[in-house]
Formats: sequence, structure tokens, C-alpha cells
Amino acid sequence: MSTQTDILITYQLTSNSIESLKSVDESEYWKRKLIELLLTRSIHIFPNDENSTQIVYDQISNNRISIFGQKDHPGKRGILSKSYTISGSVLLTINPLAAYYHDRAKQPEFIVKFEKVLQPYITTYTKTLNQYEKGLTYLIIRVFLAYLYDDEFHKKIPNLCTHQKEIRFDIGKRHFSDKLKLGIVSSIKDFLIGHEIGLTLFKKNLIKVSKKNWKFIDDLVAIVFINYFTLFNYQRQELGIALDPDFALINHSCIPNCCQITNDCNEFQIVSTLPINNGEELTVTYVSLGMPREIRQFELFSQFYFRCSCSLCVLDYDPFFCIQCNKCGNKVKSPSFKLILTSPNLIMRQHLCTICLNNLNQSIYPKNIKIRNFFMSLVIFSSNGLSFNDQDYYRYLSKEFVSYIERFTSQELIRMLVDGIHQFEIPEIRTNLVKELMDVVIQDKAFPMYSFPFSIIIRELDLADSGRRIKSSKDAIDRLRIKQQRLFGVDIPSDLSSMLAFDNCLFLDMADLLFDIIRFIINSDLNPQTDSILGLFNGNSLGVFCQCAFYFYKQVKSIFSEEEIEDKLIEIMEIYDSWVLNHKLTLSECLKALFELANLNNIVVSDNKMSVKNAMGDIVDFRMDRDDFI
Repeated sequence: MSTQTDILITYQLTSNSIESLKSVDESEYWKRKLIELLLTRSIHIFPNDENSTQIVYDQISNNRISIFGQKDHPGKRGILSKSYTISGSVLLTINPLAAYYHDRAKQPEFIVKFEKVLQPYITTYTKTLNQYEKGLTYLIIRVFLAYLYDDEFHKKIPNLCTHQKEIRFDIGKRHFSDKLKLGIVSSIKDFLIGHEIGLTLFKKNLIKVSKKNWKFIDDLVAIVFINYFTLFNYQRQELGIALDPDFALINHSCIPNCCQITNDCNEFQIVSTLPINNGEELTVTYVSLGMPREIRQFELFSQFYFRCSCSLCVLDYDPFFCIQCNKCGNKVKSPSFKLILTSPNLIMRQHLCTICLNNLNQSIYPKNIKIRNFFMSLVIFSSNGLSFNDQDYYRYLSKEFVSYIERFTSQELIRMLVDGIHQFEIPEIRTNLVKELMDVVIQDKAFPMYSFPFSIIIRELDLADSGRRIKSSKDAIDRLRIKQQRLFGVDIPSDLSSMLAFDNCLFLDMADLLFDIIRFIINSDLNPQTDSILGLFNGNSLGVFCQCAFYFYKQVKSIFSEEEIEDKLIEIMEIYDSWVLNHKLTLSECLKALFELANLNNIVVSDNKMSVKNAMGDIVDFRMDRDDFI
């Protein structure tokens, strides 16, 4: 029997033979390099039951962090802190070898070259896929190429969990997995068959990855399903998806103590957002936060096959599905999310506020509960109901929600809501109705804005407005209210981990909208006596907008926006100085006026800070320094 060395010599796949091609025929060089790796690189076959006995390959542990559970099975491991760590500490810097970006970004040379070799065969398969399927396919291929080429990556992949058993019993995911595997295997086979040496070795059954009906590709698809994550840019916009074996060891919490901060497309850092004690585990979030417990649990189990038992999930009440006292804002006892999905018109179990003794037996609560049911129905159906006027449409969807509760289990309804959330859009002809109903909810104060489903509605209203030109004074005021309600009523209160404190562009959208409104005012022929926007704030609207825009721009710390923001700050100061004001405006009074416009009652503004109350009742402070205002 020929040894591997003999085979390499026979088929001119030795290092010397391959290297000699690099300057002569680069394409052939990379083809033979890939064939050589497919022939020689060892392939780890993951046990079907996840009971791997392989000890973790650890290149993470240092004097600050370490891997725990190194002798445990995959899925039982994680990373913990070896000392007290203050918030803002960089714990890991990661350069993902395997990533798929929505726009072009720099890839490692070996990925670029190997993909060029495989491209004719990959394209045959991917042209029938949607964007999501295409992205996952390319990510799996890049994970495979990194596994073949990079020694460190090769040793770290066996550290990871596959959940093969759960995927086999998950019919939808199994079919999807089989579809991706078929395309990837076909691409590799077609490449080998299209090359004389590759064809010979494939016929001789010498390509290791093809063993056991290409089981390793099965394993790799499962690994990517369970361990890939989303990459974001400095504005928290999605860049793409990636898999990194070190990052994949960090476990989930619904109140994580770490987050991902992107420096550029090819590097990100894991930064502590909360203080971490000695021996405490590092955690990130795997799902969108600010959702009811049942939705978070459903997403975690359907995607990652585990149930979370973090400090937020074991609370007696759910801060993201709750009713509050409409006088003092105190949370009151009310039916759980799951119970509402069996009996939609249940109201409070408490009829007197324990803090302010406010009588809760008021008509606003049944009215607002009906609006909540309508919004949940809208998330599920997203139907425009063209044949109905707004009043009939409201009644129609409300009845549909009740009928669905009678026909489906709470778990089935949760699945429908999760599906609806990911594709939710407010029908354009119902935007005014939705805004009117949200105004009722915000005015009545029976629910916090960050509670479900109102948070979804506010975010979608804001998203629908983004990038659109301001048409009128009313349009400007409406958009400003919604933008504030999203940022200060939903996003910041929902952030229980202080992750937004590390978002250098947190206030950029707010500042940009105010800047657009300022330009709208000075470039429009508005009548000061009759125009709604000029009549705001005792006639000082432009001064208020200038002070607030100046403050919010000063909070943006991104190096990518420095020059543009500096120009806008100068323009704002010039406009402010040229405008006739009734009196000198302080930043604190301007912010108070702005927040009152949006009916925000969870913010306190003093001379040197603004304080926002989050969903747990904790206070989040934002400083106001002397150079932050005009």
C-alpha cells in the first residue's frame, strides 16, 4: 500500500512541487494546494451524541480570563474572569478568519484564492439560493477552507458544539441543512472531477472529507448553524456573519456583561459592559433583547436548543410585558404573556397601586389592553385589509387575534409572533391609525413604551421614517416625537447591560434629524404666527433644536464621522447666533422641552446630566459638560 508521502510524490503534490508553480501558474498552484489539503488534512468526526472526549485546545486563557469545563463535553464550556474587571475593559480581540460580508470586505488571501478556484462550481449552486441561504453557504465554505488551511483554526473547531441530534429531529432545519450540504459537497466534487489529479484521488477514495458519506460537511453545517454570529459596524448596522471558535465559547445571558465592538470589518473586540467579578462567567446575548421572556426562550431553543435561566428569566414578573400605574409608573400585578395568549382580555390582578394608592379600576386599562391585542394581531398578520376603513380594520384584526387564541396553543402563537417580528412592516395605508393608537397608549401611560408589542411598533414607525425628506412642520414634529420615543422610551430603557454606553453613535440619528429640522425651518417660508413648529417652546423652537442638536452631536465619538460632524457643529452655532431669541437658552431647559414634546416621563434633566430610568427601574446617566452646549 502506498504511503501518503508516495502519493504526494506520484501526483506532484509535495510542497516543493506545488511551490514551483506559484510564479508560473498561480491558478494551478492554488488548485493543487487545495487538492493537497483535501488529501492530507486530518478530519475530525464529531460524535453524534455530543460526547466528545477531546480536551479543549486553549489559546485564550491568560492572566485575565480562562476557559472552564475543558474536560467537559462541548456545550458545557465557557469563559470566566480570573479577576475583578471594570466595565469598558477589552477582554478579547478577535480577527475572524471565516466571515461573509454583505458588501465587499478584505478576506484572508487563502480564502480569496481558494474561492476563486471553486467559484465556477459554487456559482452553479448558489444562483438558485436567496440572500440568507447564499450567505450561510459561503460562510460554511469559508469555515471549511480555514479548517483545511489554518493550523490554529483546525485545532479549535472540535471545541464547538454541533447539536447534531437536535437538528436531525428538527424537520425544517434538517431539510435546510441537507440542502446546504448538497450544494457544498457538489461544489467540492465538481472541482475534483474537473481536475485530472483531483479526479484520480477522488476515484481512489483518498479524499478524507468524503468519508462516511461526507459526514464532516454535515458536522460543519451544524457547527455554523449553532455558532455563527452577526457582525455590526460602528453604527450598529449589520455588516455580515462570521464564525470564530474563540467567540463561540462565550455563553448567553439575557443580561449579558459583555458586547461586541467592531473596529473595522476584520477585527472586533469583546468588551465588558458591566463590572465582572473574579470567577464570574463572561456572557453575550444570542438574541434580540427587550422581548418578553417567552419570546426570548422560544428563539433560544429553536435556534440553539437550550433554555435560559439567567437572572432576568427567573424573575417573578416580566419587565418587557407588563402594566404600570398610570400615575406613578410603578409596575402592577398583571397576567403573564403566556396567559394573555390563552385569555386575551384578562386585566390586572391588582386594583390599587402599592406606591401612590392610585385606583387602577379605570376605563383606560381595558381600552389599552384592546390596543395591545390589536398590535399583537398586526404583528402576526401584517395584513393591510384594503376593503376596511380604519375602524373596521381595528375590529377585524382584534377579532382575528381572539379567534387565533381559540384555535392555537400559546406555543404556536409565540412561534407566529416570532415569525411576524422578523418580517414586520406596518401597512402604509394603516400608518396613521397605528400612530393614533400609539398616541393613546403613550398619553394614557398604562404601558411603558419599551414593553411588548409597543416597542416593536415604535421601532417600525421610526424605521419607516428614516431617510425620508421632511415634508411639513407636522411631519417634522411627528418624526421628532417618534425618534425620541424610540431612543429614550424603548432602546435605552431596554438596555439592561449598559451596552449602549459603548455605542459611539448612539445619538447620531437623533442629532441628524434635529439638524434636518433646523435646515427645514431656515429654508422654508414659514409663517411665525401660524406655523406649528415655529410656535413650539414659546417661539424658541429653532434655539431649542440648535442647542439639542449641538449636544447630541458632541456625544458622537466615531472617527468615521469627525469631519462631517465638525462642519455641522459650526453651522449650528452660526444659525443659533444669527437667530433672535427671547432669552439665552440653557441646555437643560432645551432638553426638558424636547422630552416633553415626546411625552417622555422616564427622564430627569438637571444642570449637569440627564437621567433615564430603564426597564428594571435603574437610572442611566448621561453627562452634560460645559463644552456640550452653545
